[in-house]
Amino acid sequence: MTLYRDANSASDRDFVVATWASSYKNAHAAGILASEDWPAIMHTTLTNILARPGTRTLVAYEPPDFLYGWIAGDTTCPLPVVYYVYCKAPFRRAGIAGGLFRALGVDPGSTFLYACSTSIVTRLRHKIRNAKFAPAAARYTNYQQERYEP
Repeated sequence: MTLYRDANSASDRDFVVATWASSYKNAHAAGILASEDWPAIMHTTLTNILARPGTRTLVAYEPPDFLYGWIAGDTTCPLPVVYYVYCKAPFRRAGIAGGLFRALGVDPGSTFLYACSTSIVTRLRHKIRNAKFAPAAARYTNYQQERYEP
C-alpha cells in the first residue's frame, strides 16, 4: 500500500536531491553545466529550491521506510508550480506519480507550471496537456508576480 507524507527527514531530503540531480543530468533542458561541476552546483541549487517558503516535498512510501518516489512543488502561487516528479524505474506505470500529484493538490489535467523537462515528461505530455513548461518558475522566486497575479 503506497502512502504519502512530507519529506521531512535528512534521509528523505538526501534521496530527493540525489535522484533529482542524477535523473535530470541528461535532460536536454538541463542546461550546459559541465559534468564535473554538476553535483556541486545542482545539489546546492536543488537544496535551495526545496527550502523555499511555499515549496512542499512529498514522498511516496511503503512503511516503514521504502521510498517509491517524490514530488516537489509550490501550490501557494497563482498557478501551482511542479518543480519535479520522480519515481523509481521499476515502479513507473503503477500510479505513483498520479498519487503524488493528488497528495500535493495538483490535478495533472489542470493548468500548472513545471520547471524541469525530461524525455519522460515528453513521452507523458498527453497526461499534462494544460501544463506549461516554465523553468524560470524555479529560477526566479518572483516569477509569477507580474505574470499571473491580478
